[in-house]
Amino acid sequence: MTSAVLEGVLMGLFLSVFVGPVFFLLIETSINKGIREAFIMDAGVILSDIAWIILLWWGIDKYLGFFLKSPLAMVFAGAVFILFGASGFYSKKRSTAVLVRHKNKGLFLQGFFLNSINPSVALFWLATISLVLKQFAHDDNLILFFFISIFVTIVIVDIIKFSAAIRLSRFLNTKRQKRLSIFTSAALIIFGVYMILKSAF
Repeated sequence: MTSAVLEGVLMGLFLSVFVGPVFFLLIETSINKGIREAFIMDAGVILSDIAWIILLWWGIDKYLGFFLKSPLAMVFAGAVFILFGASGFYSKKRSTAVLVRHKNKGLFLQGFFLNSINPSVALFWLATISLVLKQFAHDDNLILFFFISIFVTIVIVDIIKFSAAIRLSRFLNTKRQKRLSIFTSAALIIFGVYMILKSAF
């Protein structure tokens, strides 16, 4: 059990510090809106991960495996990231009251959706499941401890990340916060273009 927990913690640390498009969104949300709102979005991301694990565990990869590994999945996900990034630029022009009211309602869904449509996430969990099944000899208890350790570690590290981001926000004036938002939207677009180009080559 100790080995399963330790490996789960290491995997959780890796996932927590992995810099992807959702990472930037979570940091921006914690700075501009607060820790509570960041955790609302983070809860959507975590639930998405758990949903993929459950679906893949029950063999849905038999039906989606071909699509997830095809260039079309990367193109689709890339287009969605570009769309979200572009909408971020548009939303910056709207009034602050409207922006807060509408975004607070959709933070959970935004985190869930952006994480779910990324085929790399599904393929990562598919590879992880294949690995732990072999490594822990199909021992359900060890596998359960492994995945619990992953998500407990993610939550703990995210608390640290969001708290640090809040401290950083004290040094950010309105102009710098807007620049951070623009950077986040640009990061989404760049990541989307990268996914499309990667699928093409």
